[in-house]
Amino acid sequence: MSFRKSISKLPNIATALAVHLLTASGALLAFWAVVLIVEGDGGQALRVLALAAVIDAFDGTVARRLDIHRRLPQIDGGLLDNLVDYLTWTFVPLFWAWSFLGIPFWVCVTALIASVFGFSHTEAKTTDNFFRGFPSYWNVLVLYTYLFELGPVTGSAIMLICAVMVLIPFKFLYPSRTPHWYTTTMVLSTVYMAIVLIMMYYLNATPAWLPMVSLFYPIYYVILSFALVYKKRKSATKSSMREPGVMEPDPSASDEPDSEVAWNPAASQPD
Repeated sequence: MSFRKSISKLPNIATALAVHLLTASGALLAFWAVVLIVEGDGGQALRVLALAAVIDAFDGTVARRLDIHRRLPQIDGGLLDNLVDYLTWTFVPLFWAWSFLGIPFWVCVTALIASVFGFSHTEAKTTDNFFRGFPSYWNVLVLYTYLFELGPVTGSAIMLICAVMVLIPFKFLYPSRTPHWYTTTMVLSTVYMAIVLIMMYYLNATPAWLPMVSLFYPIYYVILSFALVYKKRKSATKSSMREPGVMEPDPSASDEPDSEVAWNPAASQPD
């Protein structure tokens, strides 16, 4: 490769590095949040995690639109994103829950291990743009456990249920990539993010009605996920019923070479 060609590629490489650094900044925020937790500043730690979630909400979209993989193929943006997400969506939030919510150590470890397998699964993000299993939204669970003052017992029960759901092969909505109801999801996601940021700002002083109102999005998320999975399974069932039946050999037929098995085309069609 000539020197001139190398120079001409610098802007592309710089753009790709900038986007990757944006994603990688989540690791810095995760470390900052851990320091704040150790120092006892739980409120500020949650705000730092909220900032990490905001970055995660759009960095992937930016990377895809700028075709970062083509600009810098040596860096696996998907792997980088998963590493950072595990820190900011799973490890640090669960450490926060153990530190400030009284969630037992073993419950947090169970969730951590479940999410390790969830993140490392080859179909964690499916080819049709869904998440496989509960997508480790531990920071969201921790926030609601805190705001609703659910306590260690209820909080632990919810976390254990979600830890099991991480491993169940059920598809959940991937908000920024699932094409179905995309515009509606993006609008509601933006509204929800604004509400969450307000709750993060006030924390203990958050009006009691605001967390209740914010539940509109988790409810929408779960209902749409179930509806889309049901629709896909129903469509797949119909498609399989349209396929011709497989002709089974007649065991009573003769084994002689010149014998033929009669086949009625109409009999192979579904009732």
